[in-house]
Amino acid sequence: MVGLSNITILFFCIVLIIFFCESNTSESFLVSCGTSFSKMTANCRSYRTEKGCYGRWQDGRHTNGKGPLTCKWSGKRCETHQSCSEDQAVAAQAAAAAAAQEAAQAAAAAKQSAKYDQCKMDLSKQSEYPKWTYQGVERDCPNYQTPVPACIITQASPQYDKNNTRLEINNVAENNIDEQDSNGYLHDQTKCTYLGCTNPDASNYADIGPENGTVQNVDGHCIIEATPITPATTTYEECDPSFNEITQCNQNDNNKTACEGTYEDTKSGFGTYCVFTPDQSVNNLSGKTQAEINPGKTGFKTGVGCSNANSGGTALFGLRADRIDAAGPANNDLKQIESLSANQILEKCKKVAESKYGKNGYSGITVNSTGGWNVRGCDIFYNQDKLLETIPRDGKSCYVNPDYIIKGDNTSTNGTCEPSGALCQIPQETIIQRDEPTITLLGENPIKLFIGTQFIDPGATSQQFVNGESIDLTTSIKVEGSVNTWVASDYTLKYSVTDQDGQYVEKIRDIEVMAKNAPILTLNGDKNMEIMMNQKFTDPRATATHNGKDITNDIKIEGKVDMKTPNYYTITYSVTADMITTKKYRTIKVVDELRDQCKEKVYRNKSCEEMNKDMCGNNSVSAVYYGTPYHCSWNNNKCQKSLECGTRDEPINEEAWLQRLGHRYNQ
Repeated sequence: MVGLSNITILFFCIVLIIFFCESNTSESFLVSCGTSFSKMTANCRSYRTEKGCYGRWQDGRHTNGKGPLTCKWSGKRCETHQSCSEDQAVAAQAAAAAAAQEAAQAAAAAKQSAKYDQCKMDLSKQSEYPKWTYQGVERDCPNYQTPVPACIITQASPQYDKNNTRLEINNVAENNIDEQDSNGYLHDQTKCTYLGCTNPDASNYADIGPENGTVQNVDGHCIIEATPITPATTTYEECDPSFNEITQCNQNDNNKTACEGTYEDTKSGFGTYCVFTPDQSVNNLSGKTQAEINPGKTGFKTGVGCSNANSGGTALFGLRADRIDAAGPANNDLKQIESLSANQILEKCKKVAESKYGKNGYSGITVNSTGGWNVRGCDIFYNQDKLLETIPRDGKSCYVNPDYIIKGDNTSTNGTCEPSGALCQIPQETIIQRDEPTITLLGENPIKLFIGTQFIDPGATSQQFVNGESIDLTTSIKVEGSVNTWVASDYTLKYSVTDQDGQYVEKIRDIEVMAKNAPILTLNGDKNMEIMMNQKFTDPRATATHNGKDITNDIKIEGKVDMKTPNYYTITYSVTADMITTKKYRTIKVVDELRDQCKEKVYRNKSCEEMNKDMCGNNSVSAVYYGTPYHCSWNNNKCQKSLECGTRDEPINEEAWLQRLGHRYNQ
């Protein structure tokens, strides 16, 4: 029995040796294939349960050269899965590592390319822009330098001297650079220097203000004119506006009412007041002087005031310092009258009285030489028909003119109307010449900024030349439009000004609010276009980029232009990248050149003769004949071709002064 057992054990060992020898014992495998050859099988599919499939691996001799493969339960049956061969696993790992390295190198190259493109790095690795973005992450560009403030010539605002001559910008100074050299510079108007004259006495003096830069004086450039010496001339007040201007005083002889309150035109720009002298036979007072009637009551009286309560006539009241030449050399210091005595005030008032009414044409003067400067002055009396009276008045004086000729207390109009010799300046019509106003935008135009950036309007200035003198209209500028810096879009601000004559001008500032990493959309050609009707319109289109990539083909264009209908049309261009949309707008104005020429509606397919009264009766339409427009006119109960466009007779509109002149000589 013992021998038999030993034989049995020996046989079992031989069988195991043969089994392992026949098996692919030379196969190397990973731990994932199993811990022994007992899990090896010739076919994974021979196992019908997940438990039986678990941990099995298929012999490499039965995998068509794929080497040993692990078995995996697929849910319905046992299938071959992945290689267990150590050699193949190493090769797969090496291939995967090589692929990962290649992908990492490509990603690094793409990142480096984006960095160079967005930062605009040169060979010295100096960046033109401050930030760059890659895969949604914003980073700082290397070696970026903040722009240096400078005057960029192409962005400098034009400046003018007092002669309205445009100043030449000094492009020699280091701060004054032109556009091609402007990289690394930020425009600053205060850095600009202009060539001109800095002498305030010169007619071409240039004072532009520090906010616009400085003026560099040019030797020999200043224009200084010698002050002409003008002889002293006598000045006269303007003729009393309540008086009537007539050709000759004697045209009102024997007409006291018509004579008084008039002045005669001397044809030299001056008038002389007319006075009426009644016939001497009317009464015993008329024609006599106050000295002849009662010499004791004439002359300068203090403590009293003049009174015409019983003598008739009238008075010119309330002549203060500025009306009697007592307000200083420039006639603008009313307090100067406080330094004058009563006699000094009287002498100044006498000059006014004699210039208005003549030496014997005023009866008296009340002088007030006390109190504040605003009550000092005089009252002049004239046209009295009796001796001028005086009444007690503290602080006042009355001068009774001994040479005044009594007008008489009669009601007769018999007498002569003659010039008094007292001259006055005849008012002249002032012709005002207003040039078209101008508007100058301050700061840059257009302005670009990112979402969330504060926007401060740089503003604008406006001026107008009126009769050759510059007038500041800046406070009259009206600004229309708004900018929402939280919404990416194009915005416009319209600056406009209208002068007293209704002349209107405007300027437009464009503001673009951009989203970070937004696609860049650029219009080709002009943003605003004007095209004649019936001409062909070719859209200049636009270009677009995003992170250095050309995406022009992704642009969407909306809007149409009807070249047969005069109007304003808008074309919208939009492009989207990374879910961010950028839009631009172009405005096209279709112009009817014939309507502009004729200043009225023009019919191209209908002649004047074909129009009825409703169309033609108001003489406000035109029609085209062989390419030339003609005005249509309603005559003899039919519509007819009239003058060529631009030559329609305009109604006569006389200037106001010409109408008054005609009335003056036709009355």
